[in-house]
Amino acid sequence: MVKKWIASMLAVCLLIGCTAMAERVTTADLRAAAQADFPDWRFVDDTWYGSGMWYDQMALHYLGSMVQIAEGELRIRGLYAAMDPLKPGDPVPWEIISYASVPLTAEAEARLAAMEPAEIFDPYENELLREVALPGCADFLLNEGEHLTDLLIYPDFLVATVEDGEGRGSLRIGHWDGTAYTKVTATAMGERVWINAIHSWNDGLELWSTAEMWADCDENGVWRLTVVTDGGQYFIGDGYLVDDQCEGVYWTNAWYVWGVPTFPTLLDGLDFAAVPVAAEDAAAMLDTAGFACTAADGVILYDAPEGSVVATCYARLTGKVIAEDGDWVQLQIGSAQEGMTGWFRREDVAFGAAVNEVRCGFPSYDSPDDMAESWYEMWLIAELPGGGWLAQIDVDRVEVVPAEKIGQVGPACDDWSEMEEIWAAP
Repeated sequence: MVKKWIASMLAVCLLIGCTAMAERVTTADLRAAAQADFPDWRFVDDTWYGSGMWYDQMALHYLGSMVQIAEGELRIRGLYAAMDPLKPGDPVPWEIISYASVPLTAEAEARLAAMEPAEIFDPYENELLREVALPGCADFLLNEGEHLTDLLIYPDFLVATVEDGEGRGSLRIGHWDGTAYTKVTATAMGERVWINAIHSWNDGLELWSTAEMWADCDENGVWRLTVVTDGGQYFIGDGYLVDDQCEGVYWTNAWYVWGVPTFPTLLDGLDFAAVPVAAEDAAAMLDTAGFACTAADGVILYDAPEGSVVATCYARLTGKVIAEDGDWVQLQIGSAQEGMTGWFRREDVAFGAAVNEVRCGFPSYDSPDDMAESWYEMWLIAELPGGGWLAQIDVDRVEVVPAEKIGQVGPACDDWSEMEEIWAAP
């Protein structure tokens, strides 16, 4: 009797499961809907993915890409739809991503129009054109005697690598405003350049040249190197380098080397051979003039020369010198928009290259439970007279953090193992 009941329940469950599956929109349904909505476009590829912890609770999402070759252009359109609310036959509320258009010569337009999309695009990277598709594409990026070796198509940029008859290479980026190309960012002709398409997207590129590098585009449309990797790794910031090979930890700036790079970092006109590969070489090429830091723990931060005490600072709180008044120096801590300024007695600060010789004294601490996920790192830089802390967040921002927001506070340490030993001591 029990076996019969179990068999009956299993049949009911299978029936419910089959009914649910029958009511679910499939990838084929969405492909058909897209083709009906965009009849003059051809599919490149499509897929779906799930978000959620458990399979039966996952939200399903559809991603498709289509191509059109017309009016002397190759155009890509990305389609997105949330699958879960949809039922078969429902109109699909597409979210559309329009990519930069690729100008084509007449010969290239005729050739690509006769090719299948899979022959034009790499099947694993839809934005990357196959080698056979390159001739006659985006010729505005080329100088005489050059040819494309790679071309990636993103919503805001065409990103290309080119080569001339002598085997020299360059990176070219066309900036698309939705209707036209407003400018071209171009590196110097010299070292060959490769793009890792799998790890690149629109305003961030992984490059291989004299070393592995990462480049970002800011809100003003300026491309610059931000990471250089070759066995080691260093990050390039606004007035500093971060040497990832140092045994520093997130609560201290011990792994920061302060100064402005004298080697090129802007992609426009950049000679890759002039970019130092090793972090120590990059650090040696910093202009440290105009930087200063607190030279010891216990240095007082004032609101004005002979003014009121703002906080008691730890060693190596670093900023840019923005004013001097006799025996007093004013520093900009963090950015002008999100940081703060303060006055220090000249005898309490180290200047220029000496900044990078001062050992950081920022205390270690337990992370706040509600620390924003966007915070890459937070340093406790000074103690406030009434309790609490001045904290420097992601280098640019300075905020007041109440004492109760910080857990156990310990001494400054240069590596995690040392900190663990101290906190494990009875």
